[in-house]
Amino acid sequence: MFLFFLLISFLSTSIAANNLDAGTQSIFDAIAYQELIEVDLEMDMEKVFGDKRNAEKHKAVFSFRDRNDSTSQWNIKVELRGKFRRMKCENLPPLKLNFKKSELSEAGLSKYDDLKLVTHCVEDDDEAKQLLVKEYLSYKLYNQITQFSFRVQLLKINYKDSVTGEVMQQYGFLIEDTAQVRNRLNAEKKEDAYYLPKEKYNVPQIKVAAMFNYMIGNSDWCIKNQKNVKVLLRNGRCIILPYDFDFSGLVDAPYAVAKTEHGIDTPKQRVYLGFPDDVNDLNSTMRIFEKNKEKFFEIISDCELLDKESKSKMLKYIQSFYEGGDYINLPKE
Repeated sequence: MFLFFLLISFLSTSIAANNLDAGTQSIFDAIAYQELIEVDLEMDMEKVFGDKRNAEKHKAVFSFRDRNDSTSQWNIKVELRGKFRRMKCENLPPLKLNFKKSELSEAGLSKYDDLKLVTHCVEDDDEAKQLLVKEYLSYKLYNQITQFSFRVQLLKINYKDSVTGEVMQQYGFLIEDTAQVRNRLNAEKKEDAYYLPKEKYNVPQIKVAAMFNYMIGNSDWCIKNQKNVKVLLRNGRCIILPYDFDFSGLVDAPYAVAKTEHGIDTPKQRVYLGFPDDVNDLNSTMRIFEKNKEKFFEIISDCELLDKESKSKMLKYIQSFYEGGDYINLPKE
């Protein structure tokens, strides 16, 4: 029981109590003051999106209404990012927003200047919106159980073409700068983290990350080769921060494919990709998930941007995790 309370203390989140530089806010914090923020992003759309292999940084103007209802406008650089979504998204590929450290400092904000923007990835606007919100909620579910997670901010984006003047509105969400996460967690970069032995990791934290991915049916990640995880060093042990949940069964994206190398037939089939021998000692981990079950359901049910069908499917999928009993599906060797 004592170990369980240690684990709860270690992993339970208090997202509001972030350890920011000298008590200052970042640009992410300045934007993230309510669940949905409307922003303008003005740029030469053809230059940015015309060639998906484009590796250049392009000038753009990013603006929003801040918590004081004043316009906050920033001259930034944008660049295409990602691998699969960069090439496969039918609509706008995801972007990285690069702010200027000097301008952030002048505004009294901390130095964290790179934000990832997740965008629509299918042509149908209604379907794209639902998929994006479901992935956003996956991050929010993970925030609920651990501070060792990326914070996200939901956006309504007015894309303005600086050449034609045309405006297109879509939803998206921002992902917190990894450097800010390191500062918030008092962690460091971990260089060359490929194929580390288990004893190098904070095993309780790995169990929670692995079980979360199992709950949402995400098989598109790997500890050993650092696929869709950031590895940080904290208190002498490695921790992981998972990201990119669009291939999960919970999101159920039409472009997701089953990872047949794990012995699963559909993207909605769960497989545990943590350390295999940990499945014999997951009681403390499962108590964390049991404790947060009602909150998981509440986060999904209270989201006004999800339609009834999407809510129902997400809730049923989460419920199926809790009805799975003690059985944990391991990948085939």
